[in-house]
Amino acid sequence: MAEDSGEDGGRRGFRGSWRVPMEFMRTRFLVGLGFLAPFIITWIVLDFLINFLRDVTQPAFFDVFGRSIPGLGVAILVGVPLIFGTLALHFVGVKAMATLEATAVRVPLIGAIFTVSHQIVSAMGGGGQSGFRKVVTIEYPRRGIWSLGFLTRVITLGDEEKIALVYIPTAPTPNSGNMLLLPISEVMETDMSVNELMRTVLSAGVASPEHIVRRPLSLTPEGEVEGVAND
Repeated sequence: MAEDSGEDGGRRGFRGSWRVPMEFMRTRFLVGLGFLAPFIITWIVLDFLINFLRDVTQPAFFDVFGRSIPGLGVAILVGVPLIFGTLALHFVGVKAMATLEATAVRVPLIGAIFTVSHQIVSAMGGGGQSGFRKVVTIEYPRRGIWSLGFLTRVITLGDEEKIALVYIPTAPTPNSGNMLLLPISEVMETDMSVNELMRTVLSAGVASPEHIVRRPLSLTPEGEVEGVAND
């Protein structure tokens, strides 16, 4: 019996001696993985874009120059947005890009896709009165449960009732979500920026602010909501 007790105690001591270093390694591994994950995801996305652009354009460049061009995907990924950004800030470029957009809108099928895509990009960027300019919170999907969303517009329903259009993005893919119509009295604006809410959604709440201030919507003397389009 004494020998058995000694063996059991030895096994417990052996397991206990391994538990400490394993916990030590596990904690640091998870912390390191959490730190590296955004870099890895960014690298995967960039690698996909670079390879895609290289595979699409390399044959044409090979026909012209007779050889492959190293770094072509990177050059296109950086150069094309840089060129269009430079044009967009130049008077002549602004007119040319406006003409290009107007032409794209008039093309059947392509015009419908382009228009929707343009509106989504403008909204995500918070540009103009039609962008995502206010982050709000509402009780959804039921009383007592709060959801964060974007106040996109305020419309008039019927003769006089003001209705807020609130887009509730789905985590972690904000390009999908629910569009809700609510009385403006049931919508609370927050001190969060559009970028803060986007980070919160993309990280499934991990990168959310520690404290969010909410308050009733700011109204003008005419009863319109400040900072968004009122119809």
